[in-house]
Amino acid sequence: MKVLNIILLTLSVIFASMLTATVSASLSDDYCYDHELEDSLCYETQKACEIERKNDLMAEGKCYKAIM
Repeated sequence: MKVLNIILLTLSVIFASMLTATVSASLSDDYCYDHELEDSLCYETQKACEIERKNDLMAEGKCYKAIM
């Protein structure tokens, strides 16, 4: 019974990590800019990125295409 619990726990952890990787890979946020308090903020389109960057007083740098 103890071995079965260990196997189920292991499979749960593996499945959770695979699901997280799949969701991360399917995100379509392609255009980002650096932010003073966070690493970067990303948006689906370059235009949306430019608008948000222009209105963000803590923005650092220009929008760039994220490499996935």
